[in-house]
Amino acid sequence: MKRIPATFTSIRDYTRSFLVPLMEERRAGVRAALEGIGHAPVAKVDWIEEYRPLSDRSLLGAEKIALSLFAVHLINHKTAMYAPSRLPTADHGDINVIQKIAKYTPMVGQERNLLLPKPPPQILPPDKALDDGLEKFKLSPSQHNAVLDCVSAMHQDTSCWVRLICGPPGTGKTKTMVALLWSMMMKNHRTLALAPTNTAMMEVASSLLALFDRDSPFSWSDVVVLGSKDLVYAVDANLREMLLQRRISRLNHVEDWSDHLNNLLHLLEKPWSLYCSYRWDARKEYEECDWELQGPELGRWDEQGGTVSFTEFFVDNYEHFEECLRRCLKAYRNDLPLPARCEQSFPFIDELLHALETLGDLLRADPERLMRKLFFKKPVGWPEFLEARAVCIDKLKQLPDHFHVPTSYDKFEEYILNNAKIILCTACTSSQLSQGRKLGELKPIDLLVVDEAEQLSDTATLDADFERSLFERLISLGHPRHLLDVQYRMHPGISKFPLSRFYLGKVTDGPNVLQRDYERKLLAGPMYGPYSFIDIKGGTESSGEHGMSLSNTAEAAAVTRIGERLFNESVRSGQKLAVGVVSPYKVQVHAIQESLGRLECWAHGGREGFSLKVQTVHGFQGAEEDVIVFSAVHSNSHGSVGLLADWRRTNLALTRAK
Repeated sequence: MKRIPATFTSIRDYTRSFLVPLMEERRAGVRAALEGIGHAPVAKVDWIEEYRPLSDRSLLGAEKIALSLFAVHLINHKTAMYAPSRLPTADHGDINVIQKIAKYTPMVGQERNLLLPKPPPQILPPDKALDDGLEKFKLSPSQHNAVLDCVSAMHQDTSCWVRLICGPPGTGKTKTMVALLWSMMMKNHRTLALAPTNTAMMEVASSLLALFDRDSPFSWSDVVVLGSKDLVYAVDANLREMLLQRRISRLNHVEDWSDHLNNLLHLLEKPWSLYCSYRWDARKEYEECDWELQGPELGRWDEQGGTVSFTEFFVDNYEHFEECLRRCLKAYRNDLPLPARCEQSFPFIDELLHALETLGDLLRADPERLMRKLFFKKPVGWPEFLEARAVCIDKLKQLPDHFHVPTSYDKFEEYILNNAKIILCTACTSSQLSQGRKLGELKPIDLLVVDEAEQLSDTATLDADFERSLFERLISLGHPRHLLDVQYRMHPGISKFPLSRFYLGKVTDGPNVLQRDYERKLLAGPMYGPYSFIDIKGGTESSGEHGMSLSNTAEAAAVTRIGERLFNESVRSGQKLAVGVVSPYKVQVHAIQESLGRLECWAHGGREGFSLKVQTVHGFQGAEEDVIVFSAVHSNSHGSVGLLADWRRTNLALTRAK
């Protein structure tokens, strides 16, 4: 297979270079899935409804054929079909971006792990609000420099408009990304942030949500999350509120706020006019009432010529109109991001809602008070009510100048995407911004932030530099890079090898992991330290029928025993514990899952506070756990390590544990 070049002569060359490797990756994935078919999810098919053309169908409908069939899930083709469809074409807007990035001169002969010099410091105008905002993140010097350099690059006329931020696991890449997004909000820049998975995307969303406290100049309504339908049921209630589809669904159930505004304003200004209309309609209904059919209780008429008094009429209608307007404003306030020119709208809406609540409290505190004289040309009595009424009328009249929202439901989606300061999505869900939507022209994005995981696959059949990540390509093209040089996750015993081998000693341990109490002794015995190698005697690797994936039965049994001991220790001590089991091969993952599933402790649902996840190295990208049990599988006489020959996969496997 032809290798993918480092640079491209044209957009067509770029597109054609990826088509064959994409197809080969899918073929290898299907082959690997077929090898593990014995462990794949299966369901029995009871019957099949035979399809017939409409002209051939009988009155009884299509024939149901009873067969002994089974359906087996092998692989999800949805993401595989997405990648080729998003390759740029002559009509695609991504061409300009690719051309601008690709015009950099490649750095010939650069080692993969050689860190580029830090970009020159940029001069950023003093900004106290930005400095105060970044203070709350407690960034390390390398994190702080990376954020400020990205912010300053937005304000400079430079051809180098790409910034790369890298660091090993635990160096605070997510924290730095959230600080950068916050800084862009402070500068009123619109940002599109792409994460590799839904899990990574919602982690960023959760971190942003925690920043929106009472003193924050922003609201979570300024952030919109584009997620799949299944994501609605996979996140907690607070994060669910940020999903675009949920917000549109809530807004579609809210009436037009302007009608309630006019009704309430009319009631406060001219209540007698409304009451007279009500009395006229009530008298007309009274005169037309069929007493024999409806009974006298529907036509009660008091000495005032109406079914209720003026005071009752005013209080009941005020509470109704006020509640309707409050419900609309709260929905709009929570679900609609406001454009930069309307940042004072939120405080104004809060002031209006408070004024309406104050007036309502006065009415409910003295419901028997006669109110007729309060609406004469020269009002008499109750100055507190008159003052509160005047404040409400004044703010209700000003509301349209402070609140610009769409008037038709089909415009909500476009309005939210055009006015959100931050749009969070994955690479797959980003297609919702341009495909399959009846949207108008979206406002441009000022900054694109890509959170890229290691480009790993579960197979090693490709030999065309297909797994070269976008990050590596941008480095080879000469774009400046920031290194986050302090890690805060791993115990020094765990971090020593990957930091020295993969990062050339340029990353150090943070003060938190250097504390003596950071180490947790979870199992008794000298072999269980922060970092333990366990030799499984008698274990041999074995391959499936097609030789694509490997397993090691003895290792699976040892992993199961360790998992059981960790569970029992968690029960005994009452400590919360998160355990991850990682292996480079799917067949080994399935074998460990089956072995753990036979344990009695898991048969009863496990224990609250203890979690155990079993995944491939590829599936553990972006995750971390208290304890990681790594099953390497390989045991042979010729020293082959298979998929672990890729340094990125080994680095990923060794850096998941705290």
